Amino acid sequence: HLLSRKTQGVQCPGAVDRLTFLHGDCLEILPTFPRNHFHRVIAPRRKDGSTDGNQPDDTIDAVSKGGGADFLRELLSVLKHDGGECHWYDFCADHEFPECQRTRRLWGEVCDLHGLKYEVFNVVNVGSVAMRQIRVCVDVRVSSKA
Repeated sequence: HLLSRKTQGVQCPGAVDRLTFLHGDCLEILPTFPRNHFHRVIAPRRKDGSTDGNQPDDTIDAVSKGGGADFLRELLSVLKHDGGECHWYDFCADHEFPECQRTRRLWGEVCDLHGLKYEVFNVVNVGSVAMRQIRVCVDVRVSSKA
């Protein structure tokens, strides 16, 4: 459904033939891949309920209370650590956009655990999910601290 041989938007000949869509729990699938392997990952974070929403930024400890931290930890282990990029789809309140501090804090805390630094190089509003809640695509590049 998302991508087919007839898709007019595909600009890279043969790209459709090189893509594989995996269906299942990412926390079970990601550990089966080689470490430090992928150049680019498209990652829609699941909505975690009580750790999302209009809570003030200082009330959430992103790493210990969810917010996609478990998913991000696994994702970072398979993403290249020398310029790997992630298109991280997340949620934020409209007043948080475009800074998305909660998302940046999550990335900072999890990258610290992996000995990585991160750079947010683009943030885009990709749609509303509820009143005053939007889905964003936060483009992030990672590299080793060393």
